[in-house]
Amino acid sequence: MPSENDEDEDVADERPPLRVLFAAGGTGGHVYPAIAIADALCKASAAGTLPGGRRADVHFAGTAHRHEGRAVPAAGYRLHTVPAVSLKRPLASIRNLLLPFNLAWAVGGLL
Repeated sequence: MPSENDEDEDVADERPPLRVLFAAGGTGGHVYPAIAIADALCKASAAGTLPGGRRADVHFAGTAHRHEGRAVPAAGYRLHTVPAVSLKRPLASIRNLLLPFNLAWAVGGLL
């Protein structure tokens, strides 16, 4: 006779994984805390303690040339690389008018 736990496991198997994308980069002050949170999330996933017993599917987005380019793959996570897009100083710079187009180009590589 199936128990209630068996029914919970069947429902968990049918649910899609919890997909998480961390966007942390530039400095270790952003990257390493994100990796620590990802590690805790994956540990909970492996232990079956996420809500509904769901599995976590963790990825990172960042540049290939900053801290995340080395630290994320070394921690065992997939890094989706995107070009760095930033505001120019002073903020009233005419080059900032291109920001929406540069962002669209950068994000388009993730899709």
